[in-house]
Amino acid sequence: MKLIEVRETLEKLNQPAVTLQDIVGILQIEKTNASQIMNRLVKAGSLVKLKRGLWAWPKVDPFVISAYLTAPLPSYVSLQSALFYHGIIEQIPAYCYVVTLGRKQIQQTPLGIFSIHHMNVNFFNEYETHYDPYYQLATPEKALLDYFYFGRFEPSIFGKLPELDITNINIKKMRQILDLIDHSGIKTHIIFKLKKYGIL
Repeated sequence: MKLIEVRETLEKLNQPAVTLQDIVGILQIEKTNASQIMNRLVKAGSLVKLKRGLWAWPKVDPFVISAYLTAPLPSYVSLQSALFYHGIIEQIPAYCYVVTLGRKQIQQTPLGIFSIHHMNVNFFNEYETHYDPYYQLATPEKALLDYFYFGRFEPSIFGKLPELDITNINIKKMRQILDLIDHSGIKTHIIFKLKKYGIL
């Protein structure tokens, strides 16, 4: 199959990214051949390689890619990325910040650098599904709570925030989410931060 035919086949999938297993199954070829074809598409500028066995289209929204980088475990965009999206902070984040049930890691890709952080399953909630393109994004309240949550463990990364615009923050909803935290130390830390910033 010609390279242009492979690209057209992949475009018909209407997916932001493809895995090696996808290619093997679609083209019915060996993994080695599939990797070679994908590397040729990368050299041609048709695709970008995100990591071993994973490729994406060059202009895909980084938010969309985040779930592919943490698969098979779920994730959602949060922290500085979601705070900026919701207009709570004005500074554009250098990284795309992601919360996952998987391990903490930094992923450098042609589409940006992803700062991925592990969240306890009991507090892995309050995110919304966006469509066209598809991705999961923390609510304004959860993005801010996530920031203070991780600030207890990684103050060098999640330290002092710039001036906040809390217009879109629902205080009642924030208190409800806060009640889901059963660890007294973490909860006390977050409440302290919320009061410090004049939110509670």
